[in-house]
Amino acid sequence: MKNNQKGFANVVLIGAIVVVLAIGGYFIIKNKNKSTNPIVSPINNIEDKMEIKIYFNDSNSSDPCNETYEVTRTIPKTLAVADASLKILFSENLTELKNNYLGVSIKDSVAVVNFKRPALDYLNNTACIQMSFKIPIEKTLLQYPTIKEVDYSIDGKVFTEFDA
Repeated sequence: MKNNQKGFANVVLIGAIVVVLAIGGYFIIKNKNKSTNPIVSPINNIEDKMEIKIYFNDSNSSDPCNETYEVTRTIPKTLAVADASLKILFSENLTELKNNYLGVSIKDSVAVVNFKRPALDYLNNTACIQMSFKIPIEKTLLQYPTIKEVDYSIDGKVFTEFDA
């Protein structure tokens, strides 16, 4: 009978330990989710906005190949302002490039705008079509003091052999 009592006592003891651990874990998780002082990133704060200028192609001008007009947009504050500017440009004006845009990198004052291969249908077309796409991109990027030159790459390889 003593062995049965010891076995029963061990089962009760183990059960009590499991219950205590479960209750303790519940309160730890509950208190962890009750943070009264949440950390808010200054970059993602809704109140932190910035205005950017974007240069749209002016297809209604007397020189639709070269003319642009400036628009201002308010966006969430970001350090990736060149990328944000191009995304708006491709969403609102040069929509043919939107799905082919891969990103922009800046090194030694040179912005390299990276596209998928189908973007060459516009970037390597007749002179007028090329300029109607490149001039808005370049004017939008060259307004930033860290950018002095704009190059284009296709799938990560800088492209310099434009036809026109």
